[in-house]
Amino acid sequence: MKALEELKKEFTDITRLNHIRSLLGWDEMVNLPKGSFGARGEQNALMSKIVHERLISDKIGKLVKEAEKLTDLNLVDSATLREAKRDYEQEIKLPTELVEEISKTSSLGYVKWVEAREKNDFSIFQPVLEKLVGLQIQVAEKLDTHPDPYSTLIDLYEPGATYDWIANIFNKSKQNLNRIIKKLDGSSDKP
Repeated sequence: MKALEELKKEFTDITRLNHIRSLLGWDEMVNLPKGSFGARGEQNALMSKIVHERLISDKIGKLVKEAEKLTDLNLVDSATLREAKRDYEQEIKLPTELVEEISKTSSLGYVKWVEAREKNDFSIFQPVLEKLVGLQIQVAEKLDTHPDPYSTLIDLYEPGATYDWIANIFNKSKQNLNRIIKKLDGSSDKP
């Protein structure tokens, strides 16, 4: 059980680092003066690097392996171990430089998105969006957990979900919405 307890402590620290990273992102969107975005992008990238390196450390890898030897884990501990292993196995496939570049580009993307929105000019944001899509394609290629890259990326946020599964949900929703729209169109009560 010692390995699992140490693993929990490590992930508690990683969660706290992620909260700091989230706070930096919130501050960037709410309070940061326009001239400070470059420095904030570097700060975000550094925090992403620190979190990533912590996740892929030999210590985490060893703790996961040791904890996997444990038997009779309760449901919570079993889920904790499963998710820790999943995080470790995903992150270990991603180069630190890629993680940093995604973070920097995301910060720049926010700046460009705000500017594009203010000027009603998508072309300001488009190059950064294209770069972000390219970086996510690299993530999908590195992880390579599904036959198609989109399913790989979906699985990061909704484990077990695939493009086909989501497309099926949207197709069913579309059919139901079309029925509702037709019913409303034929009604004398207009919203």
